[in-house]
Amino acid sequence: MNVQSTVPCPDCGSPIPIDCQLLLSGTRFQCPSPSCGVAISLAQEDRGVVSKAVTEFEALQQHALNSAQQDRAI
Repeated sequence: MNVQSTVPCPDCGSPIPIDCQLLLSGTRFQCPSPSCGVAISLAQEDRGVVSKAVTEFEALQQHALNSAQQDRAI
């Protein structure tokens, strides 16, 4: 499952769309504003922490979906 999100550009505030899986693989995400040159990426040493957080988020999301399905079945 891909977790997609947006983060505000720290320079101009424009929303920067990111895909967590691509972010973890080393992809840089550029601010979409033509007048801004900011890019977001992860340092190699931070990838493990973010990967763990994404995995835990996906598990929580799946648990919530399973609970909602069980509630509807009752």
